[in-house]
Amino acid sequence: MLIAVHNGDPMTVAAYDSWMGTKISGYPSGLVDRKDLDVDPSDFITEYNSLISDIPPCDVNVTATYNSSTNVGTFTVSPQFAASLNGDYRINCVVTEDNLTGTTSSWSQANYYSYQTANMPLQGAGHDWQNETDPVPAANMEYDHVARAILGGNDGVQGSLPANITSGGTYSWTFNYNIPATQNVSNLIIIGWVSDFATGRILNANSATVTTGIHNLTGTYFNMNVTPNPITSDYGQVKVNLKKNADVVFEIIDVLGNIVRTNYQSQMTAGEYIYPVNFTGLSNGIYTVRMNASGETLTQKVVLNK
Repeated sequence: MLIAVHNGDPMTVAAYDSWMGTKISGYPSGLVDRKDLDVDPSDFITEYNSLISDIPPCDVNVTATYNSSTNVGTFTVSPQFAASLNGDYRINCVVTEDNLTGTTSSWSQANYYSYQTANMPLQGAGHDWQNETDPVPAANMEYDHVARAILGGNDGVQGSLPANITSGGTYSWTFNYNIPATQNVSNLIIIGWVSDFATGRILNANSATVTTGIHNLTGTYFNMNVTPNPITSDYGQVKVNLKKNADVVFEIIDVLGNIVRTNYQSQMTAGEYIYPVNFTGLSNGIYTVRMNASGETLTQKVVLNK
């Protein structure tokens, strides 16, 4: 996951920029997993390759939905741990945006590599930086991975994970974000991670695009939609539109593939139905709701965050 923190231009997020300034000697520079600090962009791949074989203690799942009526994005970050941990570990969430452009000179890109001699060409994002001007004109720039907000603060949300994390445990934290009119929902990428507050290192991360509107799953014989998502109580509901008479089976499946709930309805006639989805007694985390009718199967991932 890439996050571009800007400085001295219209894309600057002041809090993020100020924090980054304490970790690097100056721009352009960056961090890799917040473990390797003050890394020149030309060395990012080398640093990444040195860490890619590390085995993280958790997987991270991210879901992102958007309510166009309220202009609020709801982002849930759900890590599942493969090992027990003790300490101050925290969940965080960053909103990034792709395809940003501008027309004024403030959108021009400072180019510290212009006309430099290097052992290998400094190329990326469609640019040959050594052979371009400083600055690169705004008309020639399109910005990706731009940090728009860091929702959990620079260090993550204190208390978002327990002090004693159990192996196999799944935890969730939900962030609500009022999306400004200046940000294009279709271009937003939501990045969630788990970090160690003591060292600052990011243990693992994942991302999701924003799902807009009602998430209807459409098949040949039926449609389904599980709401709300995230589910914040013992019950959700699945809205079903059967296009023909059928026997119907609903199942809830955990992240390990275990079927933890089953509901069988025989000889349902064609039409629209709303069924309760019972999560009583289940731990917070990621689940799959699976429905079968007339030999056809649809599935939808949901987050339980009671």
